[in-house]
Amino acid sequence: MTINSDCSGSWNTRFSDIYRLGLSPIPVLPKDKKPAIQWKVLQTERASVEQIKVWDASSFNVGIATGRLSNVIVFDTDNVEAEQFMANLDLPVTAKSKTAKGYHWMFAHPGFAVRNHVRLEKYKLDVRGDGGFIVAPPSIHPDGSIYQWVNHPMDVGFAQAPADLLALLETGGAGNSLILANDAAAPSEFQDGGLGQWLSRQLYMACRELSEAPEGQRNNTLNAVAFRLAQDVAGCRLAWEPFSAALYNGAVAIGLPSDEARATLESAWKGGVAAPSLWPQTALDYVYVAGTDEFVHLPSGEPLRKQPFNTVFSGDRPQGIGKTTMASFLTDNQIIRMAQNFRYDPGKPAGIYDHNGRPYVNSYRPSDVEPLSGDPSPFEDFLAYLVPDQAEREHLVKYIAWTVRYPARKLQHAILMKGAQGTGKTTLSHIWAKLVGEWNFRPTTSEEMNSGWHYFLEGKILVVLEEMNLGAGLTVYNKLKDLITGPTVSVNKKGKDIREVPNFTNLVCFSNLPNPILIENDDRRFFVIDSPAVRREAAYYREFNTWWKENIGVVMSFFQSVDLDDFDPMAPPPVTEAKERLKAASRAPLEQELAHMMEDGEGPFARDVGTLLEVKTALDRSTRYTDLAIRQALSSLGSQKLRQIRGTGRWDHTCPFSIWIPDAKAKPSLWAFKNADHWKLEDDESLRKEHSRH
Repeated sequence: MTINSDCSGSWNTRFSDIYRLGLSPIPVLPKDKKPAIQWKVLQTERASVEQIKVWDASSFNVGIATGRLSNVIVFDTDNVEAEQFMANLDLPVTAKSKTAKGYHWMFAHPGFAVRNHVRLEKYKLDVRGDGGFIVAPPSIHPDGSIYQWVNHPMDVGFAQAPADLLALLETGGAGNSLILANDAAAPSEFQDGGLGQWLSRQLYMACRELSEAPEGQRNNTLNAVAFRLAQDVAGCRLAWEPFSAALYNGAVAIGLPSDEARATLESAWKGGVAAPSLWPQTALDYVYVAGTDEFVHLPSGEPLRKQPFNTVFSGDRPQGIGKTTMASFLTDNQIIRMAQNFRYDPGKPAGIYDHNGRPYVNSYRPSDVEPLSGDPSPFEDFLAYLVPDQAEREHLVKYIAWTVRYPARKLQHAILMKGAQGTGKTTLSHIWAKLVGEWNFRPTTSEEMNSGWHYFLEGKILVVLEEMNLGAGLTVYNKLKDLITGPTVSVNKKGKDIREVPNFTNLVCFSNLPNPILIENDDRRFFVIDSPAVRREAAYYREFNTWWKENIGVVMSFFQSVDLDDFDPMAPPPVTEAKERLKAASRAPLEQELAHMMEDGEGPFARDVGTLLEVKTALDRSTRYTDLAIRQALSSLGSQKLRQIRGTGRWDHTCPFSIWIPDAKAKPSLWAFKNADHWKLEDDESLRKEHSRH
């Protein structure tokens, strides 16, 4: 055999030359056969162009990662017997290089998993497939010889390996393979998996079994192999013609009459359609989630661990796989769709979707309630009785409608509804849960909310805190602010690491207490409703519960028609009278005392401006408040410190009535108790007049 030494390639572009062929180059130690780097990543992702240029300028030998990324497999012959074995196979012309002891025969990757082998067929014939690599021209062998091209890939390309050669390869215990005919393409649900490779292997095995059938058993053999294959093809909802054509050619080749072969294939197809294989539907319905090692039923979201999955579907396994379990069959052959993990995202499509380049199963499922036309007045009456204030009710209706129609766009405030027991608050939460999907809803308790274990927030659109009682201090309130507005939330379970997940939760709180939580004076996180409703007759609730359960589609239609054009989910909620009362009740004793003095115009608060000392002397002398506490309380009530001015005086509030004491040398630091924005802009004379005003 003549070697074309001119095809060895240029040393200075050896990596670039390999790269331009679509292959994944690997740097190999100089005059060696060992990779120079951790190269496993180069099996799935090619190096950058910049890195290739660096390697071109180095002294490294050049290697090639074999397998799917480079789309090549290599047969390595190291002696005369192996080379003769390959020559006897009548192989097509393909890329080939001379090594120190033999040759590298390079073929296109067949599309199914190809293991790496040593001493195949009792010869010194090695195979480099998925996860393998070879040293390529113009590298230098440790003995000083140079790797050279016999057939350069630029001239002849990479041929398809013939069936006889592929038959030598073990493919994970699943048989051998041919390439599935183009007109027998798999359904879109299977296109990312190995269905085509599995069926092509079955076709190959069927043709081989047919070719080995003894005379007198040929038609029976054709019927048997065709029926088995037809069951799989029918189960996969594929066209039978490409498979039938291959079997027909094989049948005629062994001497079966053409009419007899066609009749047998037609009969086999009818039988396959009547009794299709069940495993393809299982592969369509389920997805394997690697992160949890589960098989998830996509229509329902229900997971199964491997053992119960194998138990449930053991009878649906395809024929001819021996003791291989259903789980191993579907995953090893890449027939079932696979995902890295679950991810809850109402803004993404159902099923599997891409996130940062990786497949995830969307664990969000929309509500199964369909809108229906009908009269929603029973629901409107129910809501009007529970929330009679029209403005409050309209905001609540828009809030509910938003969660139903835009679950991916979280609202930036929570609902707090206070009122007597048994008036319908819980009923409202049940209706709401049906509208968003009961699997997207979770009730919780004050104890659970206080526990710090917030795992129940993950994967929920609506969380309802029943019987809210979080009134001791602002610590819990400050934690709730982050849960209400944060784009992500930390979730944790005992024994598991804390994880940060997207936060789609809208919080709704119900309580029978007048002050179930303390809030800040400038709160922007709660819409507060005081429901004046009292419990109705039991018959009313029985009738209404029956009505809404039978007419939940009518309620859905009601919320689908709510006008949300002027509703801003990011804006602070309207301030209700109920919220003002809650803010007042949330104040510390000092704040409450000052607030009452402001409302009554008592002492220094008879005027808009005054001093901290005047406030301190006007307070109840039995309670000693520090200057810092008074400043903080004034600030929380909206007062603001102004500046120091000269030539005024002071008020004495220790007497039964206030006395103004002029003092031209005084330089008091004034506060604006009311109308702070106005007084910040006024000059010193205006401040002196207001401060001394009788």
